[in-house]
Amino acid sequence: MPGKDLVQQKTGISRRNVLRLLGGGTIVALLPGHIDTDMMRFDAAGGKKLIFVVGDGMPLGVIRAMHEVRTRFFGDRTTNIYARMADTSTVLAFMGTGSLSSIVSDSAPASAAWSTGSKTMNGMLAVLPDGRPLTTIMELLKREGYGTGLVTTTRVTHATPAAWVSHQMHRDSEEAVALDYLAFRPDVLLGGGSKFFNSAHRSDRRDLFAEFEQAGYHVVKNRAALMESNGRLGTQSLLGIFSKSHMSYAIDRINDKSLGAAQPSLPEMTAAALRVLSRNPKGFILQVEAGRIDHASHSNDAWAAINDMYELDLTLGVIDEYLAGNPDTLVIVASDHGNSGWGVNGTGPNYNDSTLALKQYLGIRSSFEVMGKSMKGKGADEIRMLFERATGVTITAGEAESIHASMQSGYVAYPGDFLYYPDAMFGRILAHSEYPKNAEGESLGPARLRRGNVGFTSTNHTAEDQ
Repeated sequence: MPGKDLVQQKTGISRRNVLRLLGGGTIVALLPGHIDTDMMRFDAAGGKKLIFVVGDGMPLGVIRAMHEVRTRFFGDRTTNIYARMADTSTVLAFMGTGSLSSIVSDSAPASAAWSTGSKTMNGMLAVLPDGRPLTTIMELLKREGYGTGLVTTTRVTHATPAAWVSHQMHRDSEEAVALDYLAFRPDVLLGGGSKFFNSAHRSDRRDLFAEFEQAGYHVVKNRAALMESNGRLGTQSLLGIFSKSHMSYAIDRINDKSLGAAQPSLPEMTAAALRVLSRNPKGFILQVEAGRIDHASHSNDAWAAINDMYELDLTLGVIDEYLAGNPDTLVIVASDHGNSGWGVNGTGPNYNDSTLALKQYLGIRSSFEVMGKSMKGKGADEIRMLFERATGVTITAGEAESIHASMQSGYVAYPGDFLYYPDAMFGRILAHSEYPKNAEGESLGPARLRRGNVGFTSTNHTAEDQ
């Protein structure tokens, strides 16, 4: 198996470019010849297959930004998602995402619309407002003997995977969703959210890990155990829960070796799921969710969103490998809603600094989630040091004071649609540049200060077509 050539041909990614973009870490484990040489090899399987790939809260802006990072800054010919869009066999369309209750949807009714063919209200999982459950495609196929699987980087009990199995009136009933999974028994369930399976954290004190094992599941709780289970499960179903809540952002799993060792990447989980599901001679249905693109966008965290989008693109490369031996597979790639008005803004005279401004994000080494936790209880001077260490961007004392102020109770943001702090403040500071202006207000060069240029209109979901 010519590893380097295979990766180049099927994913358009070279080992050198993955290392340069992501700084090493779990995603590199996907490359043939590194850790697990069988990771990208799939045998032909029987039956019909449906793989539904969700970029949660994945607006067009983050897709384009990831594409620009790979093709402009790291020399890759294209990205997997753009290659799909350019393929003449691909059906490409826009879709509205409004729910029964609002033109702006949350993930629960958006996912239910896919899984059931029916709209419902925000917050509801595959159930109508009057309480009637909506039968899902996953339920229908399971009855017919097909394999079923759900993979996500969020909690497995979160709305997008849950709406394919669960019929709760509100998406926050995650303890009940975990019980719904136990009753439904998907062949594969991989992601985060151990607090809803662990007896120490559940209100009913039930040990769902033990109950899944009693139901015949092979249960894994870290990346090494998932890798060891590869191809060794026999007829067992697979439950893998790798974090207490959501799995860490890709950028943090890459730059924190302990996280990278504990948590598998989305491509790795997808490959494991495909192996298990391919045992079914009738075929299978699998939903794969890159769920934290949404969370990064809520936080106005452009680089974390781009990295999780990049991980989704690598996942499409794994699926391409699967399709090579299994062409009778339908692959759908979609997003459930927009988020936060994501956009790469024009920067500098005649917008000619736009490319350089986007490149400024490449020096960031952690998500806003990790940055914010490190700053709790700290003063402005220490916040300034921590921010500069994590981002490689020098900020002023005044900007550090703004971050400090945004972390205090009672802080009132303007405008009020920026709800996530200090995250939104981080995003605003990183997107700030300064240019001299002419009398008409047009930018003149050179820049007094050039930082990034990804702007957001809020920290909320949005209504644009997906």
